[in-house]
Amino acid sequence: MTRWLMVALGLGCSPFWVSGCDAGMEPEGLGGAGGAGLELGACSEPLDSHGFVECNEGYRHRASQEACANEEREERIATGPCGIEGTCCEFDSDCRDEFACFEAGPSGAGATYGLCALRCETDQDCEGGHICECGAGAGRCVPSSCTTDEDCAGEALCVSSARDEGCGQHVEYSCQTPQDACATDHDCDTEAPEYETCATDGTRRVCQSQYQSCDS
Repeated sequence: MTRWLMVALGLGCSPFWVSGCDAGMEPEGLGGAGGAGLELGACSEPLDSHGFVECNEGYRHRASQEACANEEREERIATGPCGIEGTCCEFDSDCRDEFACFEAGPSGAGATYGLCALRCETDQDCEGGHICECGAGAGRCVPSSCTTDEDCAGEALCVSSARDEGCGQHVEYSCQTPQDACATDHDCDTEAPEYETCATDGTRRVCQSQYQSCDS
C-alpha cells in the first residue's frame, strides 16, 4: 500500500488552492446549517465523562478540563489482531509501566486492535500542543489546537477526529469552523478503497483517505 493521501471534498476558495477563486469568495463549508448539514455547536443526547462529551451527531468534544481516572484494568481492551511491531496490546499488562492499552482502530469483524500509550491524568502531564484525553479507566496525551470549547469561536466546539495511516490511529482535537467541508465521518466516502474520515487538515475539517500504509 502507498502512503495515505489527503483528499479534500467540496473545497472552495482556499489559500492552498487559489486557482479559479474569485476575489472575496468565501470557502464553502458548514456555514451554520450549510455544507455538511450540521450547525456549529450541535450536540444532541450528550453523554459527559470527565469533561469529554459524546454527541449523537457522531463526534466527541471537550467541554471542560477534568482529571482522568487511571485504574489498574484487568479486562481485555482490544479484541482484534494487530500487526504493528512493539506497540500492540490486548490488555494493560501488555504495556510497559506507566503505559496503558487503548483501542486504536478496527481490525475487521467488529473487532478493534489496541496500541500502548503513556498514561496521563491532566493536561499538565502532556507536552505543549496536547491534552489529556480521558478514556474508560485511563487517559492518554493527544494533539490538540484547543483546550476546551471555550477556545473556539462562537458556538463552535473543540471536537475530536481520528485517522489511521495503516500503522496506528492518530487522534487530534480542533475547533469546528464555518469553512469545514464535513462535520462527521458520515459526510465522507467511508467505503473502499478510500475509507475516508472527517479530520482536520490543520485549518479546517475535510474528508481524508486512510488505511494507506505509513511505510512508503
